[in-house]
Amino acid sequence: MLRHLRRSLVWACSLAVGAGILEALWHYATGSSRLGGLRMVTTAIMLYLLIAVIWAAPIGLVIGFLQAGRGRREPPPGFYGALHLALGLVLVAGYAINVAFLGGFLDPLSLAVDAALVGIGCPLLMAALRRPFAALAAVAGPTWRRLGPLYWLAVAAGWGLPLLGPSPRSGAAPPTAAPPPGAPNVLFLLVDTLRADHLGCYGYERPTSPRIDALAAGGVLYENCISQAPHTKQSTASILTSLYPPTHKVERFTTALAPEAQTLPQILHEAGWRTALMSANSFLSPTYGYGRGVERFEGSLVNPAFQLLGAAVLNRLQYVLVQELHLWPGPWLLVRKLRDWAFLGGENPYQHGMTAAELAAEFLAWQESLADDRPWFAYLQFMEPHAPYDPAPEHRIFGNPEPGSELGVWFPADGSTTFLPFARGPAAAPGQREAILANYDACIHEVDAQIGAILDELERRGELADTLVVLTSDHGEEFYEHGGWGHGQSLHRELLHVPLILSGPGLPAGRRVPARVRSVDILPTVLALVGVAAPAAVSGEVLPTEPEAAARPAYSEVQWVGHWAVSWRDDEGSLIEAHFRGQKAIMLYAADDPAERRELAGERPELAERLGRRMHERRQAYAAQAMRTEQVEIDDETRGMLSGLGYAGAGEDAEEPQENR
Repeated sequence: MLRHLRRSLVWACSLAVGAGILEALWHYATGSSRLGGLRMVTTAIMLYLLIAVIWAAPIGLVIGFLQAGRGRREPPPGFYGALHLALGLVLVAGYAINVAFLGGFLDPLSLAVDAALVGIGCPLLMAALRRPFAALAAVAGPTWRRLGPLYWLAVAAGWGLPLLGPSPRSGAAPPTAAPPPGAPNVLFLLVDTLRADHLGCYGYERPTSPRIDALAAGGVLYENCISQAPHTKQSTASILTSLYPPTHKVERFTTALAPEAQTLPQILHEAGWRTALMSANSFLSPTYGYGRGVERFEGSLVNPAFQLLGAAVLNRLQYVLVQELHLWPGPWLLVRKLRDWAFLGGENPYQHGMTAAELAAEFLAWQESLADDRPWFAYLQFMEPHAPYDPAPEHRIFGNPEPGSELGVWFPADGSTTFLPFARGPAAAPGQREAILANYDACIHEVDAQIGAILDELERRGELADTLVVLTSDHGEEFYEHGGWGHGQSLHRELLHVPLILSGPGLPAGRRVPARVRSVDILPTVLALVGVAAPAAVSGEVLPTEPEAAARPAYSEVQWVGHWAVSWRDDEGSLIEAHFRGQKAIMLYAADDPAERRELAGERPELAERLGRRMHERRQAYAAQAMRTEQVEIDDETRGMLSGLGYAGAGEDAEEPQENR
């Protein structure tokens, strides 16, 4: 039996190395991977080696058991090589056919096609491959007996290398440039998943945001700010670089900012500001390119070399076997627990995210520690309004259900199946939507209190008068207005309308600007207010402060679990074009229908065509400036945290985000 196990593993692992090299070469030739050189090859080989071990071990044991004690003839030389290659080709073909032409993997037609492929295709392929592999076995046998131990040593070394490597937690050195005379501090507050229409200063009926309302009363509030994407990964990249998604190309879980993309903290650090980035969202970390120019980082972070093993291999395999093939997830949960125990330890106290109170305390401690008179920049990203909507008890003031109740924590979003208008989420049971909204609003109240505590302490220290405060969000949240839950699944207004408030030196108080503006406009505005020139490549414009300012057209897009959509908003209306599994939908809404309730594409095709032409012209212009991004590997802990909070299908090319905390 052990002889069969060894032969099965040897042939499978040998084929795995070849498959990994071929995949790496394919990605390199097509430009579809952002990994470079040896790292790309190593990642692909490790993935296939893991698949080979899981695949080949039970096959060898079962065949060995069937052969044992029965006097059956030994399989011919090269048998296992032909068997593994035939099975592999059949499974790849079956997967491609299922994805391209059939329904779910467990649909009757899909099962019938898969059975036919295995029952007919595999024997035919084995018959064709038997002689080539027998010849290969005759040549390779003596060589293997001499070099086999070195082969397994190389495999073991390949698995061990990703566990080594430096951590990117070390920050940038203090700045050396002299800032502009009288330059203010900049406090950038981003509240993840915050709908503008759930703040009092935007007309909400519940008192969710007294401190944010007071901030707006002392500054400029933009009534109609449109985000460039409905989830964190794309949106924050646009906010911090002033580039549209087709330009910065930060689309997938594993995509990092391109080296040439300049971020707001990087620009200000080079101009003489002390800098900090503190985020409860693990998408905002040095792993994804946000450490440039940042002296102090706090948040969820894992050694990126270790992430090579955790994400590119284990998580991709978990996605295929558990989510696509619906196999039992128990082994992957066990691997994750063992990995956490062995490698994550207590290195980062915020590995599982930061509460608003922790984030506020870290920022205030850092600000107090600054010993020089240079201006400072701090980016803080709070996560309280993000699912699972779990406010602290003292903030449950809106009729929230008791902690632990199923009401108010039910969250049916599933990015692997929901994409509007094609696939809707499930309807809530009676009382569930109201309970969820009560908890969501309570979470806003909780983060509002911490923002107030930060501003109060800065005022006590004499810092607030010299501080430009920016408050915004990366995206909103849907509560079944158009048939979805959470975010990422559409480009409707509830996901793109975000708050935007500026307050500080040189800005008028109590000013409201009704005109449509964009999140990409924030970076050039901050730089203009502090006296620093913006990079030539930015796409945004300096924000107006006059109430009568003209509206700006807004382009947004989403890449979501292999599906995608683009949208355009201008004075004539709103257009959304969505693509899902080969289907296409056009949704048109009139300018006087801000809630996007009445779809008009069938009634006004000429307007849909006109807005669509403008949208695709801008998209092509942004794509013409596209940067070559970097691909990073995120660890299983981070991916599990993201998936558990709604970023369903946290995987490679076919999976995109929805949440995180």
